[in-house]
Amino acid sequence: MQYIYIYISFVYLFSSRTIMASSALPKLAPATKTSAHLYETYPRPLKTAPEIQLPRVNPLRPMPPLRRTVALETMIPHYHNEQRAKLMQRREHHRYHNAWGRYYYGSNADKESYRSYVRNVLKQQMADKERNVKEGLNSKIEESENAVKYDRQCLTDDARDAYRKFVYLKGFTAENKKMMEDSWSDRRRIKSLENEHDRELLKYNPINWSCTLK
Repeated sequence: MQYIYIYISFVYLFSSRTIMASSALPKLAPATKTSAHLYETYPRPLKTAPEIQLPRVNPLRPMPPLRRTVALETMIPHYHNEQRAKLMQRREHHRYHNAWGRYYYGSNADKESYRSYVRNVLKQQMADKERNVKEGLNSKIEESENAVKYDRQCLTDDARDAYRKFVYLKGFTAENKKMMEDSWSDRRRIKSLENEHDRELLKYNPINWSCTLK
């Protein structure tokens, strides 16, 4: 375990000196027209760290010939991972600090690259804002057209329903009128038959021999 600790410490010191002494930081990448790229932090975050030679160690899986036992101590692996995290944080700090200082203390090419990046970001922001405004106006126009279309459809449906109601009520009124007229006609016919029957009876009634009663 002592040899492993000496080896890890040596690798850590060598990697730390390599990063601190390295002045060739990644140059500013030329800005593209992709808004997702332009709106990221500047400089862009690194997904990998190729210059860091310290691999992450799993404290629960010691390196051979050591084995995982009940008495396994994880102080050295945790210390190794902590130093690795600090090394990566130090690298990011120097990378962002040097990228910030290039605009003020860098060469003319670095300054112009930064200005070009800022101009591209502003252009992209204006283009995105204009596109968002156009999309908002188009959505409002589409919403208004849908509202007008729905209103016209509602008016058409209301007019059709009103016409159907008018036709139904008109037919209902006509049927009621016909029923009442038929009832009145039946009453007149029945009344006429009853009067005719009464007149026939009066002809044969002894009270009316002279047929003067009508």
